[in-house]
Amino acid sequence: MYADEADQDGSKEYLIFAAVFIPANNAINIHRGMEKIRANLKLDKSTEFKFSPGKLPKGISRQDHAEAKSEVLRVRTHSQ
Repeated sequence: MYADEADQDGSKEYLIFAAVFIPANNAINIHRGMEKIRANLKLDKSTEFKFSPGKLPKGISRQDHAEAKSEVLRVRTHSQ
């Protein structure tokens, strides 16, 4: 289960909740895909990588951030 604030400026008083269920044996492929994307961005493990363009990691351009988000959505949950 995941929860995140739904606004960027604090003007709204609600949260977005979501749940994603995947088979445990497929989780490693998602993890590896995310590690590769983070490595390409040169992000260490302690740096947050969020979808919000308002939370860009230091040194990452909006274009690189947008491309990385697209890559995240293409991460496969099974071996090819």
